[in-house]
Amino acid sequence: GREQTSYSMSVLKGDLKQGVDILSDLVTKPGLGQLAKEKEAILRSLEEKEMPTRQVMDDRLHACAWRDCSLSNSTVGPFEGIDAVSEAHL
Repeated sequence: GREQTSYSMSVLKGDLKQGVDILSDLVTKPGLGQLAKEKEAILRSLEEKEMPTRQVMDDRLHACAWRDCSLSNSTVGPFEGIDAVSEAHL
């Protein structure tokens, strides 16, 4: 499905700088240790030839409802060149 991520943190007044540093690391340096595994899962799902009608309808609905926003991107594909995606790209 469509995903969104949010972070929140409660810190003591004296630990504000450390808290902001931790949050900024989460956002700017995501853990990509399982990138190869994720790419395999994406390719495997794309190999499934029959796409359920409901998914196609949901994708088209989101494309219309969320124009000019990343939520309009398809969750199904196509993903040309997925093999070439690296941590540097992300």
